Formats: sequence, structure tokens, C-alpha cells
Amino acid sequence: MDSQYVLIGMQSGVLECYRLPPLNNLTVKYKLTSRPRHMSFNCNSTKFGVIDVNSLLLIFAMDTESLDEPCKTFNPVLINHRNDSWDLQWSDDDPDLYAVMEKSRLYIFRGSSPEEPIISQGNICSFCDLRVTAVLLDEVMKDPERPKKEHLILNFETKSLRDMRRLLNQNIYFRDAVNFAVANDHHCLWRLLSKSALGKREYMSAYQSFVHCGDYHGVQLVKRLEVIDDENEREAVLITYFQQFEEAEDMYTHNNQLEHAINLRSKMGDWFKVEKLLHNICAEGKALAWIWDKIGHYFYERQKWARAAPYFSRSNNITKLAECLYLQENFTSLERAADRINEDCNASSALAHLFTSAGMCEQATTAYLHANDAENAISTCIVMNRWEHATTVAGSLEFHQDMVGV
Repeated sequence: MDSQYVLIGMQSGVLECYRLPPLNNLTVKYKLTSRPRHMSFNCNSTKFGVIDVNSLLLIFAMDTESLDEPCKTFNPVLINHRNDSWDLQWSDDDPDLYAVMEKSRLYIFRGSSPEEPIISQGNICSFCDLRVTAVLLDEVMKDPERPKKEHLILNFETKSLRDMRRLLNQNIYFRDAVNFAVANDHHCLWRLLSKSALGKREYMSAYQSFVHCGDYHGVQLVKRLEVIDDENEREAVLITYFQQFEEAEDMYTHNNQLEHAINLRSKMGDWFKVEKLLHNICAEGKALAWIWDKIGHYFYERQKWARAAPYFSRSNNITKLAECLYLQENFTSLERAADRINEDCNASSALAHLFTSAGMCEQATTAYLHANDAENAISTCIVMNRWEHATTVAGSLEFHQDMVGV
């Protein structure tokens, strides 16, 4: 099954192909010589592969002419066949690439031409970016409760990817690598070529490679590098792209560009490093309050209320502080937090709801009145059967007579 068709194999060897959508209309039938055991389409539904009960692999082309004559039985167009096959996986990004397991060997095909076999007994999980990922299920099932890491993931690269790496590691003209990428056109090869060009500071070649592989962010990176005049800053931006964050931060710090280091760590969400950098530049006021609030949210999202509360207190985020104290059932500190509210009506309303749910009538009433919500203040007293307190609040505010009567 894929996004366009569904193949259903019969014991008689007949394959029924349905088009999606709808599923109720039979498109075409194909006749095989034996019962199919495994079936799959390539990434653009132009080919499909079948492994039958005799371990015979058959690769067929979808006959577009036969699709115009529904409900008829055809002999499919055979492209390739292999014996002793037990697993098949098409590439997710190349319609001509597929991986096949034959006995204890892994073959990677482009069309009908196989690459050199690789010794493996793994079950193929995925085939993407010119890499085949497999798992040794037999080894895993020997001790499924304690699987070993070396049995979980096996990665194999296609010949074109290995050849590209070898070309880039050799002292050759960059044009030869470009010609190889053109001859074996794949976005993974162009991405590898673009990173190599950036490493050699060949920005024009990197720009062209990013365009070929459709990497918009890479294109914007090259444009940004070309307009940076400071060589040290350009180098820091470049090594950041290669995820060498510690080196980039050290370079920014060494060149007294702490604002760039802070921006780098902020984008990474490393708020503890940002706090350290802010202390290095003796930041105060809003800057520290901002980072303390971020650290508070870091602990809050991980349900570490006790560690989040001090940071919310330092950043004066009373609403979040109150939530943390409420979740810890620390109602004494929750009352003290209410005293820190100035003119923030939203924070007062939030605390009032927390006090109400905790059954703290007087504190809830005070918070509602601070938020200029007298009606909810009196309603809270009524719900908690605090009639005398409700009358006092209503009388002090000269509330309308019908509420006082209640």
C-alpha cells in the first residue's frame, strides 16, 4: 500500500490493484506464477516489488496503459528478478533505489544493477538518504529484555555515498566532486558537497550545492557569511553551523562579543549558560529577570515545582510562582506570594482561583477584590457557606441591595 494504490495478493497468485481514493473500484489485476508473500511500492508508485513463497523477488513496472482498462488481468512488466530473497525495502527518496536481503548478503540496486554485496543478516528497517538501516532481530530476540546496542542499529551506505566521501577526502579538484554529484544526482550527495565546500571556505560552490539539494537555510547562511566583515565573527557563525557550539562560544567570548554568545545559547535553549554569561557582563534588571523566568519554565515543564519556584520568585512571575506553591501544597508561602501583587489584575484573579480551589475563602475574597471582581468575591463566600463574610464584603462595597438581602 502507498499513497496512490493498494495491492492485494491472492493465494492463486493474482494481484488486485486498487486506486486511492476510492478503494471500492478495482483498477487492474496481475497474474503471477505463485502466491506473493511480501509486496511494496517505490516512493512514486511507478514500480512495485513482490517476494513470493519460493523466495523469488520480482520487480515490476506499473503499466499505465493497463490502468485505463479496469478489471482486466495482465501479465506485469518484469524489470528484475532475484532468487533466495527474504526482505525488500525501497528508498524513500529515490524511485530507482531498493535494498534486498539474499541469504546473508545485503544488495543495493539502482534499477537492475546491483552494488557489491555487504555481509549482513539484519532485517531492513529503512532506506533513506543513501543509507540502509537494519536490525539483527534474531540476536535481539535471544535476550529481548536486555538488548545490546550493537544489535539494535546497523547502518550501511550506498556506493555513491562512499565514493563521494572518498573524493572529498582526497586532494582532488573540487570540480571532480561536482561532476560526480551531477552524474549521481541525489540531494544527500549535494548536502555532503555543500558542507565540504563550507569547510574549505568556498562559498560560491557551497551556495550552488545548497541550491541543488534544496536547502533554503543553507542558502541564507552563505548570504549571511558574505556580508559579515569581521573574519572572527564569520568563523564563529560557520563553526556554529557545524554544531561546534563550545568553540563558537569561546570565539565570541575571546573577541568580546558576549551578546552573540548569549544569542547563540538562547537559540539552543541553554538558559543556564545564558545566566552565566549575563553575570559575566554584570547584567541586571530586566535581563536577569528574563533569564530567571526562562529557567523557571525549564523546571516547571519538567514538573520540578520546588526548583522552579525560586526562579519565578526572583523574576517576579507571581502567577507561575503561585502555581508551583499550590502544586506543592505550600499554602503559607502562597499567602505571602499574594502580598507581592501590585496592580496586576490577571495575577490576582489567578491566585483567587487557586485559593478558592483550596477552600481558603478569606484569601480568595481578598484576591478577587484586588482584581476588582467583587461579584466573584461574594459568590465565593456564598459557595463556601460563609454568609456573614459575604454580607460584610457586600456591605463594605455598598453592593446592590438584592445581593445584600441574599
